Amino acid sequence: MDSTSKSSSSFSLGRVLVNFLTILIFLATLGVGAVLTAVFINPQLPINPFPPPTLPPLLDFPTSTATLEPTSTPDWTITPTVPTTATETATPVPPTETATPELPTETPSPTQAPFSLQAGSVAATTSWFYGCNWMGVGGHVLDSDNTPLTGYGIQLGGTLDDVPKNMETISGSASDLLGTSGYLFDLADHPIASEGTLWMQMVDVDTGDPLSERIYLTTYDICSKNLLLVNWLKSP
Repeated sequence: MDSTSKSSSSFSLGRVLVNFLTILIFLATLGVGAVLTAVFINPQLPINPFPPPTLPPLLDFPTSTATLEPTSTPDWTITPTVPTTATETATPVPPTETATPELPTETPSPTQAPFSLQAGSVAATTSWFYGCNWMGVGGHVLDSDNTPLTGYGIQLGGTLDDVPKNMETISGSASDLLGTSGYLFDLADHPIASEGTLWMQMVDVDTGDPLSERIYLTTYDICSKNLLLVNWLKSP
């Protein structure tokens, strides 16, 4: 019984000693690891038994310093001021109405008068039926084939020796003196000279509308030319 107790006490003491040594070794390991880490980080620590050789100081080479050189200051230049020229503002012009071009109208061709003078008229001759104590105008009205036409109106107007004249007759009214379509105007009892103061034309006997252009007469103050013969020709 006593031997068993002694054995048990010896075993417990051994276990405590082993645990103590284990802890001691563990702490020593941690301390050595910490020292190695510090030496690794800073080899110049006094605890480092093999410190690295001290490096010689680096030579400092002189560096060139940039010297500021004076720069030329630009001269102050006077900039001339250009005077502002007033510009005339254009006054808006109201739009003007554009004239619409009118199409040219066709000008009607002049209508030929129904009657015109026969070629060779007017002729001055002597009055073989009244002698020298008379002055007048007579003639014939013919168609385009020189066939006598009766019943057509002839008008004479103007002035003779400052005396107004406005007379009408029809073709065929003097057929006993001048032939079938003869007509005659009795102007004076003696020859009288005039220049363009008397005129004649053919007219419509019903309406008085002109059927020819007016012709202006020249009369004479001599017996050999006291009768003017004026023949009218109808257009075909």
